[in-house]
Parts: sequence; C-alpha cells; structure tokens
Amino acid sequence: ASGTEATAHRRLAIEHFRKFAIASCPQATKSASDYALWLELRDPATSLSARANLEASLRDKIDGLRRLPMALDFGIKVDVQAVETEIDKQTALAGGHTVDTALARLALALAKPNARDAAKYIETYRDELLRVLDRIAVFSLEIEMLARSGSIDKARKTLDELRSSGLEGSTYRSLDRIISECQGEDPVAARRSQFESTKSLQDLALLVDALEESEDWASLSDLAENLFQKTGAVQDAERFAISLNNLGQDERLHAFLEANANLISHSPRLAQVRCWVLFRGGHLNDAATSISALRANRDSTELRFLRLNVAIAAGDWDTLNALVAENWRLRDERNAEELFRSAQLGFIISSPHARDLLFEAASRAENDADLLVGSYSLATNAGIEDDERVAVWFSRAIELSGSDGPIQKASLKELIERKPEWDRREADTWKMLAEGSLPIFGAARLLNRTLIDLFLYPSLANLSEADPRKRGLVPAFSGARQSAPSPLATNYGFDPTAMMTFSILGVLDKVLDSIPVVRIPHSTMGWLLEEKQRAAFHQPSRIRAAHGLRHLVASGKLRVFDGGPSTDADLLAEVDDDLAALISECATGEGNSKPQRLVIRSYPVHKIGSLMEETADLEKYQNYLCSCTGVLKKLKARAQLTEQEATDALNYLSANEKNWPNQPDIGDDAELFLDDLSINYLQHTGVLRKLKDAGLTAYVSRRAVDEADALIAYEELANEVVSHLDNLRQTLAKGVRSGKVIVGGVSKNAAQDRDPIGSHPSFAVVEMASGCEAIVVDDRFFNQHAFVENDRRHIPILTSAELLDSLQAAGSLPMARVVELRTRLRQATYVHAPIELQELLDHLGSSDVPNGSLLENAELRAIRENVLRVRMSNYLRLPQDAPWLNRLTVTLTSAIRLQWNAAIDNDIARARSNWLLNLLDIRGWSFGHGQAPGNRMFDHGYATFVSLLMMPPQSATEETKDRYWSWLEAALLEPLRVEQPALYAWLLGATKSEIARLVNDHSSPGEPT
Repeated sequence: ASGTEATAHRRLAIEHFRKFAIASCPQATKSASDYALWLELRDPATSLSARANLEASLRDKIDGLRRLPMALDFGIKVDVQAVETEIDKQTALAGGHTVDTALARLALALAKPNARDAAKYIETYRDELLRVLDRIAVFSLEIEMLARSGSIDKARKTLDELRSSGLEGSTYRSLDRIISECQGEDPVAARRSQFESTKSLQDLALLVDALEESEDWASLSDLAENLFQKTGAVQDAERFAISLNNLGQDERLHAFLEANANLISHSPRLAQVRCWVLFRGGHLNDAATSISALRANRDSTELRFLRLNVAIAAGDWDTLNALVAENWRLRDERNAEELFRSAQLGFIISSPHARDLLFEAASRAENDADLLVGSYSLATNAGIEDDERVAVWFSRAIELSGSDGPIQKASLKELIERKPEWDRREADTWKMLAEGSLPIFGAARLLNRTLIDLFLYPSLANLSEADPRKRGLVPAFSGARQSAPSPLATNYGFDPTAMMTFSILGVLDKVLDSIPVVRIPHSTMGWLLEEKQRAAFHQPSRIRAAHGLRHLVASGKLRVFDGGPSTDADLLAEVDDDLAALISECATGEGNSKPQRLVIRSYPVHKIGSLMEETADLEKYQNYLCSCTGVLKKLKARAQLTEQEATDALNYLSANEKNWPNQPDIGDDAELFLDDLSINYLQHTGVLRKLKDAGLTAYVSRRAVDEADALIAYEELANEVVSHLDNLRQTLAKGVRSGKVIVGGVSKNAAQDRDPIGSHPSFAVVEMASGCEAIVVDDRFFNQHAFVENDRRHIPILTSAELLDSLQAAGSLPMARVVELRTRLRQATYVHAPIELQELLDHLGSSDVPNGSLLENAELRAIRENVLRVRMSNYLRLPQDAPWLNRLTVTLTSAIRLQWNAAIDNDIARARSNWLLNLLDIRGWSFGHGQAPGNRMFDHGYATFVSLLMMPPQSATEETKDRYWSWLEAALLEPLRVEQPALYAWLLGATKSEIARLVNDHSSPGEPT
C-alpha cells in the first residue's frame, strides 16, 4: 500500500528490479544457490538464518555484488559507499561493467529514497549500464523515474527519442501511459483501457498494481484472482487475499487459503491474513497459535494489533498483560497512539506500566488534540489528574481544537438552551424502554450510558435496598410471554443480559457445566473489557476525598452542621440553600460571649439562577465571609504549615479564588463553616485536617457528609459490579480455552455498517442464533417474541428463568435451589418475574400467622414487593403484557381458594387469603392501559374477578364453605357495597343471572325453576 513518497518508491523499485533482472538478464537468476537462498528468505521457518547468510555473503568478493539486489529487496542495510567503491574496483579490474556490477549499480539506483534521485543516478551511469544491459530496458526505466519525479518534459523528450530509434508497440504505450498518469490522468482508467485492448499479462499486472494503489478492493479482487491463476505467484496470491480481507469476504477467502495452503508457509502476509480469518470466524485458539508462530520471526504494528484483538476476544488477560509490558519495554519503537492504547488497556487490567505508558504517550502527542484529550480523560478516570502535567494536556488540546476539534466551547446559557431537547430525548427513551419498544442496550446508548448501568447496577443495588420504592426496575422479562415448559437443549446462545443474570444468581458455572455447548457473540469479551473500564467511578479522586472527609468527621477533626435557624428570604434569593443556611447560622449565632463565626467560601459567589452572569449581593454579610486564602494565612500563623506547604497551597488557590473585599482576619478560637467548594479547595491543598490542630472548630454541612457517604456506597457497588464482570470474563475465558464455550463469528452487520451498535453482543446474538437450538435473552424487547427467524429456521427465545426451569426438570438443579433463585430475581426487581402456584403455596405454608396476621417470610415479601414495584411503575403495558397479569390473577385466585379446606385453621386461612387479596386488585393496574383508577373497563374486570371468588371451592365441606363465605363477605363484598354501590349492584345482578342460568341448565323439562 502507498504511504510516504519513499515508501511508494521503494515498492516500485522492488517490482521493477524483479521484472528488469529477469527480462533483460536471465543469466542473473540462474544461480541455484541464489534461488535457494531466496526461497529460504521467504520461508518464516528459515528466514532468520537465511538473512544471516545473506549478510555474511555481502562481504564476499564473488557473491557480494551479485546478491546486493536481493539484500536490498529484503531490507538489509548496506554500506552504500563501500558498495560504490567495490563496483568501481571490479569495473576497473574487468575493463568495464559486468552483469553483476551493472545490476548492482541498478539496485543502488532503485534503492534511492525517491524517483528523482533514481533518475539522476541512472543518467549518471547510463553509458556504463548500456554496455551490458538492454538499451530499451535502461531507457524505459529512466523515463519512468523521470515521469514519477515530476520531470514530465524531460521524460516525454527521452521517450520521443527512443521512439524515433525504433521503440513501438506495448512498451511505448506503457511508457506513454505512465507519463500521462504522472500528468494527472486517472491511472486506473488508463491501465484498464490498456488491458482491455491487449489482454496481455503484463498489462493485467499493471492494472492490478493501480487498483491496489487506489485501494479499489472490489475491482481488485476478481482481477487479482485472474492474475494469480495465470502466474501462481505468491505476490499475486497475497494481493488477492488482501482484497478479499478488506472486503470482508471471509468465506471466499477461507476457501482460497485452504486451496492454496502450500503458499502460506512461503508468505508471512498470507499467514497473517489467515490469522485474521480465524479471528473473525471465532477460532481464537487456532488464531493465537498461528500468531505465535508468526511472531517467532517477525513483528509489525498490524501483527501486534491482531494479537491484541485475539487476546481481547478470548478474554486472555495474561497475553494482554504481556503485550502491555512489551510495549513499555519497546516504547522507543512504538508511536504515541499505540502507547496510548496500551496505557488504556493497562489501567483496565491493572498493569504496573499503565501510568508510565500514559505519560509517555502524551509526551509524544504535543500536536494531537484528540490524543491529548483522551490522555486527560484517561488520567482523570484513573485518579491521577492532580499531576501538574495532566492539566497541560487539556490546555494544549484547547489550543489545538478548531471548529471541528474534540473540545468545543459553549457558554452556560447555550447549554441551558439545549437542555429541553436533551430532556425530551431522555424522556422519550425512558418511555420506549418502559413500553418494551427499545432494547436495553439501545436505550443505554441514547442516554449516554452502558448496558450495565441499566441492568447490572440496579440489580445489585436493589438487593441491598430496604425501601422497595427506591429500587430501579430491571426490564428483563416480557409480560407477553406464554409460559410453557421447554426440554433442555444441548446448544444455547447467551446474550450479555442472561449471563449477567446467572452471575448475579451465582449459578454461571453450574449453568455452563450443565449445557454441552454454549455460544457467545464474537464481541462479548471486548464488551466486557469496555464495560469494566466504564464500571468504575470516573474521577476516583472524589472517592478518595469522600473517604478523607468521612475520616475527619469520625476522628472529630470536623463537625457536622445539621442546619440552624430559618433563613432570610432575601438571602435565599441570592445564593443556594446550603450557603444561605451557613451564612444565617453565623449572622444569628454570634454574640459577645461566643467565638467568632465565619463562612469559608471563595469569592465571588454568583447569584442563583443567573447562569454565572451576576454576582450575589452579600454586602450586609461581609463580616461573616472569608476566603480559603484567609484560612491558609491563619494556619501558617499558628505554625501548622511549612513555608513550602504554604507556598504550594497559595499557588493553587490564587488560580481558583479571590479574597473578599475587607474580609475579616480569623481569630484564634473561631468557628468556621465550610461550604462544598471550600471543602474541595482545602482538601486538595492538604490543609483541611490541620484546622483543629490550629485551635479552630470547623463545620461541614450534613449534605456534604451525605454526599460523601453516597460516593463511598457507590464505590462498594462499583467494586461489586467489577467483580461480576471479572467473574464473567474468567468463566467464559476458561470455557473458550477448553472449547466448552464457542465464540461466534464477527457480526456481518458490524462489518458492513462499521456501527458499534451492530457489533454489540445483545444485537449480535440474534444474528448468531442460526447456529443454536435456542438463545437466552433477559431483555423484554427481545423475549416478548417466542422465536427469532434465521436461515428459514425458528430458533426459540428463552429467558434465564425458563432455562433454570429446564435445568431443574433435567435434574441439573434441585427444585429448592430454583425456588431460591426465583426469590433473588424478585429481590433484584426483575419485572414480570414468574410466580408458580405451588411455589406460592409452599411459601404461604412456611410462613407464621401469630395473632391472626400473616408474618411474611423473605420469599413472600419478595413476591409482594416485586409485584407492587411493577404496579407503581409504567412497565405494565396492556394489552401487550396481559398474559403475565392474567397468570398472576389466576395464580392468586387459585391460591386463595386452596386455603379453604378442613386441614387449614380458619384464622390461618383468613390471614393468608387477606395477604393474597391485597395483591389481587387489578384496579391498581389501570394506569398500565393509560387509564385512571375508576375506569369502567377495569372496574368491571375487577367485578368479574370477584365473581370468580364468589364460587367456593367445589370439594370443600359445607362448614368450610360457610367459613369461606364469611371471610369473602367481610373482606371483599361489604367494602365493595359501601365504597362502590353501583359496581356492587352490577355484580349482584350478574351473579343472579349466572345462578339462574345454572339452575336452568340443570333442571328437568316442566320442572319449576
């Protein structure tokens, strides 16, 4: 491929030398030893020893000049001046040029860094070359070099002279075409026209050259295949394979490589292409083995990139660690972008070289705004933004960013003006997610979040949240599913949501062990790597600060201010509530007998709601306001800061705040009330912990402490999330190595669209379904459907809960374990979690009923809170989710009726029935159909349900039926009569009609009714 002028010229030089040497001087290639050496150089298994032999032979007087072209062809550095001297010496001894000295001279010409120097060199030694080499060939090469160097007139003149001396035919047309191309004409069009008129092999080769140069892979593929069929050359095989590789035609490429496997051992490029095919096909173990063999003899940026991709896709972090360490060791040979990628990877896998790699990469990216912004962001995420070099990166990126740069400036007012559109988009996204009309990962993308933000985080947080109202819903199961048992299959495809569910439940290993074959999308491990990078809290320095603040409070160095007297309304119109409360406390609490009270807040304070365009009017409170710089002054006076500490802290504060006009000096025993900004500044400068030692009493707001607690809690949750992601990666990686877990091929949608959404494993699992007996997906957008159609097959879509049932039925999991796992799903607040009748009866049977009231066990509580949490949301959509609601209603109704038998005490039956009845009122779901409570449809639906309960259990004794009727009237009918008389009357009429119908159906003709 083309690159710099020198690279392009080098490529041309190699091609020309081969053609020139073979065409003009066949005797130069007749040496069997030279040909054998050439083959060894091409073979990866022998190339290293062959290079050593070639380098040694260059010092030989007989073989040296003859093998010079071969040495230059294979990139071996030579002493040009020494070669020139040897050519002159042997030319003198032979009384003129020999074939070896002429070809050596020609090799030196083509080894020049550009065409201009090559043309000048040929012109200098033209007469000597013409004495040995073919005249037309020498002039043709000189003409081409002149044309490519821009000397068009001179090239045209030389061609005309050559034509007048007899040059004609295809050689003339080729040279004329080269000159025309160099004048700006389309080389592809000219060479295509030439080939179509001649159909010659030479013109086909030239056309293929042009197509490769222009990267027209679609046109190149067929013509390169044609050329290879005619020549059988390794180089032509390489070009054909590379064109297919770039087109993503892996099936065709795989077939070609299999049919020409003998060429792969002679071509590192073909071997590398084969590695890409193995990688994209999901054959990661084979790809890794092939890459190791290639790396034994060569290294390149592409090969390292391929090795990186294979290791990521296989979850092989040992290889990733080795790559990061290698890039640090060979950092002088790596560019800034590769070093940055290594640093990024290093932070994810906790490499000790990550920080050093980042600073090394940024130091080489002085003029790359994108890389500097990336480095700044990575440093912030890693918690090392306090290093003074990091701030320089951001400043430099701002300087380099133009109108389309990575950093764009906008005023706060402009951002506020965009907010309504952002809010609308966010509201629409949440609405579609609730409706089940958008996949979870799609909603996450629109919200600038990740799949784990909407799935794994809320699931884990819900498990420790006592208040069900604060639990986030996990849209895992669709209410539209029709429950049906499914026999255990041998080949399942898993999407990320299902795998996260199994990890949350702690049964991932068990599930994988119980299924013969598990398939995962190709992008799964890469997704896990990205999710781990984003899972940790960005700006870890805030977490450290939160721990520091909490420690200072716990050790008594700081006190918590819980609020004071009522705040002046005028003050609330100027500043936020917290600052207003602090100022009011100081202004009203100071007296002759009390110590000095000051609010520590940097100047200026912007008026609330002014978008930082107005300064708050705090003139009458100026005696109570002091800057952080004033605190530094006091600490230094009390011998709490060294000269250097004070200087460093002051330098930081001088860039971030100003002193208040006429601000008071801080007294020896003053009470200081710190707002959030002051806490941040004083903590950053390391002086917050010194206030008490200086005799000062410092207060922080309750809100600041609560925020610190929230950050610490989030850190714990984030660590738990990362632990689950690591567990997923390790378990799957083990399966990939053993062959238990099969990685699918690269998604065709991703390859064609170059769109990240097409490669997301939640999307790719649908494309992968054709190789599975069923796929398991915990996303209600997908599992609202019973199957996916792929390759004219209907592949079932299952949920994790349904697969657990199948494992239980197959004997892989005991029923008690499955019931426990269902409870955990409800505790995690999975929407529309299934409830089985026998399970419900068992939970009711194991609960206590002291004093006639049901005492919920953990299982019953999980059921109730899960159902009520869904009821409080808009995640039930009717009629779509009616199957789940109907099953719930039937299950609860059946459970009530089964409580009334002679074996169950009356008080127990009442307590259990009351508990069930509280969950049963379908009027509470009216909003799910966009209706307010009291809607006629839901009221009459409720009445229909009540009428079902009015049918006592058929097998019950008369005494039990009487007990049942007594409970039903007190718990249900009487409240309905009082609260909704019209509905009660309708229900009564409907019941009378049903009784009359039953009597008529069972009476004999002529018998009175």
